[in-house]
Amino acid sequence: MRQAFLRAICVAVGVAGFSSSARAETYPSLSTFGPRPSLEANGGIVLERLVPNERWAFDAGLWAMYGWNVVTLPKVTPVVPVINARLASVATANLGLARWLGVGVSVPLVLAQSGNYGLGSGVVAGGQVPTSALGDIGVHMKYTPFSNENGGYGLALLGIATLPTGDRASFVGEGAMTAGARVIGDVSFIVASIQASVGFMGRPNPRTWPNPQKLGSLRYGSEIPWSLGVLVHPSIVSRHVDKANRHTIEVALRGSVPAYPAAPFSRGSLPLSAASVLTADHIVLGHGLVLSVGVDFSLIAVPTAQLPAFSAFLGLRWGAQRRAPEKDVPPDLKSIPKIEDPG
Repeated sequence: MRQAFLRAICVAVGVAGFSSSARAETYPSLSTFGPRPSLEANGGIVLERLVPNERWAFDAGLWAMYGWNVVTLPKVTPVVPVINARLASVATANLGLARWLGVGVSVPLVLAQSGNYGLGSGVVAGGQVPTSALGDIGVHMKYTPFSNENGGYGLALLGIATLPTGDRASFVGEGAMTAGARVIGDVSFIVASIQASVGFMGRPNPRTWPNPQKLGSLRYGSEIPWSLGVLVHPSIVSRHVDKANRHTIEVALRGSVPAYPAAPFSRGSLPLSAASVLTADHIVLGHGLVLSVGVDFSLIAVPTAQLPAFSAFLGLRWGAQRRAPEKDVPPDLKSIPKIEDPG
């Protein structure tokens, strides 16, 4: 199964790369799907666990996401929604190649979305967003040189490349490959962890949306994504709370600022920025299953083509339990019986 999984990734990259040849200009050619949840069953929606992989360990997940006030026209008063509401899903799969390395894929799909009619081809091709669409497939990599499953400091690098498989008129297709990476720093206290990340997401060709001849157009280019949050077991409050230790609470701030062509925190960069606060509960059901429920609120009053004003998440993931690695002990010492203390 692992050979077929790796072969499917290689074929998808090759086909998508070939299909990204020059096409007629289609607006918006932007993806507003946003960051994707952790591909590992023990991870969060924003935050990651920095624990070792079991080699060839397989994780799979299926998410449903609802977004409200997803996209609005920039610099327009009163607010003109382009996408009022969206129901989407994403299927994920992850394979551990070594204790410190994992690869995976994510396949987003818009199940239903609604928006205004007659917006013009300079806003969206055909004047209206499609009601359903396939998004840009993501190919993921996680490198964890320093894990902290026993507490302490941890460090990881996440990478993602998106393939131009999405519908470019649906706000889930870029029309070209993108690539990004994030550095994650984590401090674990076993029952709680604090995590921060910063990275870079590159678009090969910046996009102007809406049509450059229209007032209020913005130039969308490369971004600097960031996050800050905590993962907490409720038992930290009292030993009588969550005695079975099945719940993990996630609270996180996340967002992005433009990197190029607009500079971070420059004049006019606010419509190109995103910031939100997310809270979620991850519930261990047993047999490797984890149920996740979360909500996310934008901290920017009028989002344009970044994060929705409100999002809700429901996910079900399955994966092999990740265990702390055994310490290296000489074989001859393992066979020596313990000597009881006579005292």
